[in-house]
Amino acid sequence: MILIKVLEKKFNKKIYLASNREISDAKSLVKSYLVEKIKIKINTKPVEIQFLDTEIDNDVLICYLKVSFSEKITTFEIENSVLTEMFSEQQNLLHTNINNDKSSFLLTRNEKTAFLEF
Repeated sequence: MILIKVLEKKFNKKIYLASNREISDAKSLVKSYLVEKIKIKINTKPVEIQFLDTEIDNDVLICYLKVSFSEKITTFEIENSVLTEMFSEQQNLLHTNINNDKSSFLLTRNEKTAFLEF
């Protein structure tokens, strides 16, 4: 998997993500990387991303993240540069469900930001 290569290069160690040889801090390394590469603003304010879990589906790594926010959401902005530092053709699919309004975005190295206004 591509993410494994990126993580192993970044952290300079074998992590064996999603295998029976997975190292004990593999998911914390994934979390660290994702928090660095994904930035979210709600109502123009940066918010903290909560890393929930990962799963593998047909050789695709799916990462589940959550953002908690108690105010009414009027704007949502996300910058996603996951894997683009090593792979210029990388595409990141993002699904949101905000105020019961579902949206999807395809983010790339050149278009790494999505913006929604409610």
